[in-house]
Amino acid sequence: MNLNQLQYFKILAQEEHYTRAAQMLSITQPSLSHAIAQLEEELGTRLFEKKGRNIVLTRYGKLFLPYVEESLKVLEEGVQRTRELNGSKEGIIHLAYIYTMGSNFTPKMVRNFLDAYPDYHIDFHFTVGTTGDILAGLKEDKYDIVFSSYQEGEP
Repeated sequence: MNLNQLQYFKILAQEEHYTRAAQMLSITQPSLSHAIAQLEEELGTRLFEKKGRNIVLTRYGKLFLPYVEESLKVLEEGVQRTRELNGSKEGIIHLAYIYTMGSNFTPKMVRNFLDAYPDYHIDFHFTVGTTGDILAGLKEDKYDIVFSSYQEGEP
């Protein structure tokens, strides 16, 4: 089962006609028929039945349709959200620092950033730790930004 088959199933269920559905999907009618036949074979049941010149959903097709619609909707929302966040002005920054930078430097730096970029909606997640712990966390991708003391042998 693949996304094309699910898209085709949804459109065919709406149109109730192979030729019209194929035109809407910009594919040939035999390609649509083949995709639906594969889907039906994988599910082990017929999803459509002929009714005059048209087709209608079988009871299994009616049962399957809302799941397909919901799945495609959720997938599209995920694609949209990913595109929005890619290059968007919102997100989370995981920032770690040593204790001595917590009372003055870090709050000022964050405030300056937020003042400089008022259109950005950034949540900062802070972690205080030792230089060793912070650098280990950075290597494990736990933090986006770290402020620590110099440690020999570390970049």
